Amino acid sequence: MEVGCPLCGKAMQERAAGVDQADPIEIPGKNATCPPALVIAALAATVGTVGFDSLPGLVLALPLGVLLFYMMVILTRRAGEGLAHPPSLGDLIDIDQIEYGCRILTFGLPFILLLLITMAATSTALATLTWLAAAAVLPAALMTAIVFESPRAAFNPASVAHVVGVTKRELVKLSLLAMATVIAGAGVIALAGDGAVFVRGPLAFIATMLALGISARVGMIARTHRRRLDYPAGVARIDRPRRPEPALYEPALMAADAEVLLRENHLHEARQLLGTALTRYPDEPALNALFDQLVWETAGPDEYRNHLERRMQRLIRGGQVAAATELWQRNSPSLDNWVPRLSETRYRLALELDELGDHQIACRLLLSLPQDDRKFFHIAEAWMEAARILEERLGDAPRARELRHFVQQRFPDSAERWLAQWRPRRQSTKENRHRSPPAAAHG
Repeated sequence: MEVGCPLCGKAMQERAAGVDQADPIEIPGKNATCPPALVIAALAATVGTVGFDSLPGLVLALPLGVLLFYMMVILTRRAGEGLAHPPSLGDLIDIDQIEYGCRILTFGLPFILLLLITMAATSTALATLTWLAAAAVLPAALMTAIVFESPRAAFNPASVAHVVGVTKRELVKLSLLAMATVIAGAGVIALAGDGAVFVRGPLAFIATMLALGISARVGMIARTHRRRLDYPAGVARIDRPRRPEPALYEPALMAADAEVLLRENHLHEARQLLGTALTRYPDEPALNALFDQLVWETAGPDEYRNHLERRMQRLIRGGQVAAATELWQRNSPSLDNWVPRLSETRYRLALELDELGDHQIACRLLLSLPQDDRKFFHIAEAWMEAARILEERLGDAPRARELRHFVQQRFPDSAERWLAQWRPRRQSTKENRHRSPPAAAHG
């Protein structure tokens, strides 16, 4: 019974039932004998008759090999998606099929070039061995490229091992069938002797049809094991739901798992999970907040301070000074007004606090910076900033002048460079104040 599409009225394609319940030979046979497949097989027979030891034969063999691999990819994909009927010419030239087939068939280019090179050589034994190796490997490579939707996966040992581990029984049978065909063909050519030119065409025809049938069977195997292969072939590619990038969902997933582990008091497992998660996503706020909570609950105050200091360093190095300041403001009251030990961290924290309006704390942090820290090279700028805050924000001009005079005597070059940048800003601020109109009087 044909079911019409509610939009266009055309008969809808039958899917899973045809592939999942069919005989293992029926669908490959139908695909290998469909009109497009017969045309490709006839072209292969023509090229086989011409011979690969001549220039015309090699010139014709390269596009024929590309066309053959394109057909193999399309048949494998259609069988993997549950399409039981053979493809028509319209299916093969569909823009989606062309884009997919041309992208995946690139995995077959090394096979095509290698086979053409060995066939052009004079050594029949070398050509036979190369064909045997290709016949043994090609079914697994084709399935891997289709399952992972990437031609590179066909040459990735881990991907191929995963596919072979799941489908080794079926793939071994297909590889043995292909190898037996190669051996039989080589034997027939050897027995024919001078009459080999008359048998090469029929052998090429049979081998091409067998390759297309094996391709359809590879797709059926991939569909059978699609759960273990993680191959979402239940629907057509254009309708297939795509997984988002891992960075979009993995942090939230890991944070939820870690929160459950913390609530169940599995602290060791939670620490391992958060450590792995933060290695991948070091700037994820939810993961960092959970790790802060874990360290707070399992460590002493000193270790927690060291942890916060390291986090603030990473945030500041990453340009997230505001986030580092917020982290310090949130934790400092519970740690007896703790301040970072590193001068650079304290300096950046003070400047951010001044921007936020905490001028008293910012000035105190700047004045507390040690002048003998050899790793900190901004002590002069820090004290000049403290003098600026004293004068402009806290209204303590005498103390600001005294501090500025001390810095100019101790670090004359650095102080002069800072003043050269500060004076224009100060002058601009004064001019803006004078230009601002007075508030309108209200009667």
